Amino acid sequence: PITIIDRLGICHKIKNAPFLIQEFAPSLESQINSISLEDSKEIVNQLFEYFSLRVNLGIFDKDPNLLTNFG
Repeated sequence: PITIIDRLGICHKIKNAPFLIQEFAPSLESQINSISLEDSKEIVNQLFEYFSLRVNLGIFDKDPNLLTNFG
């Protein structure tokens, strides 16, 4: 078992996971600010569809901050 503490100070206890890998990605905010308004709207629409699918599957995020927790 391993305990990971995120930037918000939340402890995450990981058990029975041989590997935990997360690739760093630029923040959603920086990506949206670097593209056209139409492309930004499309990304936001895709995110809402994604969140809707997750909720329908019963998957919830305890830290759903779009500006700092999505790449």
